[in-house]
Amino acid sequence: MDDRAIPVTLRLAPAQKEKKYYTLPISVTVPAPSLTLLPQGEGSQAKATIYVGVVDDSGNTSDIGREEATYTLPKDVPANASLNYVVRLQTRKGNQRIVVNVQDAQTGRMGTAKADVRVQ
Repeated sequence: MDDRAIPVTLRLAPAQKEKKYYTLPISVTVPAPSLTLLPQGEGSQAKATIYVGVVDDSGNTSDIGREEATYTLPKDVPANASLNYVVRLQTRKGNQRIVVNVQDAQTGRMGTAKADVRVQ
């Protein structure tokens, strides 16, 4: 693993049944110092692109989802704060491997996290 990679942590909430699919909330967390923080008013701001993909146990893959995350930090936030972004993934029932990639908008640095989940 690249020691310059962004450390990414995933936390999965219970899936909720919708009409045809399930909605799975995924909390994507990165340490603030791993992104480029730029001065913004009385604090700072970082931007990242979050990519999400899913593979089921039959090898079927999803389209890659892409979301833009903006983190705004007041000046009194500790330098080592965690930054959190929640993605709401629509998925089918069954075993899934979720892969999330976070890319710093300023530097292009990336980090990846994976999680296996059974949606039912």
